[in-house]
Amino acid sequence: HVTTAKSFTISELKLVNNSSGATEYDYAFPSATSLTFAGMITPRQLNVSWENKQNFEYNGSSQAPAVSLSESQDNPMPEADKDYIELTVTGKQINAGSYTAYASAGLKAGGRFLSSDYTFDTLSKDYNITKRNITIVPVTAEYVYNGNTQTINTYKIMHNEEEDTFASSSSYTTSAKPVKSYVNAGTYGDLEFKDFVLSDKSTGRILTDNYNVEYGKGTMTIKPVTVRISGITADEKNYDGKTDAVIHLDNIV
Repeated sequence: HVTTAKSFTISELKLVNNSSGATEYDYAFPSATSLTFAGMITPRQLNVSWENKQNFEYNGSSQAPAVSLSESQDNPMPEADKDYIELTVTGKQINAGSYTAYASAGLKAGGRFLSSDYTFDTLSKDYNITKRNITIVPVTAEYVYNGNTQTINTYKIMHNEEEDTFASSSSYTTSAKPVKSYVNAGTYGDLEFKDFVLSDKSTGRILTDNYNVEYGKGTMTIKPVTVRISGITADEKNYDGKTDAVIHLDNIV
């Protein structure tokens, strides 16, 4: 283990053949012989490798870059310790913003080394959680003229040209205000919404700041109302090519 001792003493010396590695028993040191030399065991530095990703899109969950230990031929990790070093990332965040993640090393059960036996480089990494891009698109609507103003009241939340099942999930409450409305029959293609709000259904907390919100256009059609007229009568007369028949509108419905 790492020690602050300034010297080491080696005793029970033997001679070993450099070629064969065998002990040379023809030679022996006196039993009291020992060697003392200056030195100390210093911590081994291990390299920390962070995930090559700095920007994470908001998804309602805690996020941060992943981390792992990296080795090199010049600085291998001792085999006896490989399975017992555990890296933990702290500093995970949920909401959009700029943050710093931190890595710390721990010892799993069964490990023989001490935390002081290692040092680790690059134990922090800056990262961003970016806002989620969504578009509020009115759902095409069709009505019949009724003399009152009418508008589109429903919308879809789109993300990357697909309906956003995350923002549209039952965990959230959303609202938006229609911008335009019309009375007369016709087809109108400039319907849109404004003031979109998204909040957590369980806590009521407003989460709209985690989104870049755009507003798309929608189409609404107001069809003419069908009118049936009855009760028109006319006096009988013989055609003479000169006078009009008398029409009675008194009982028109």
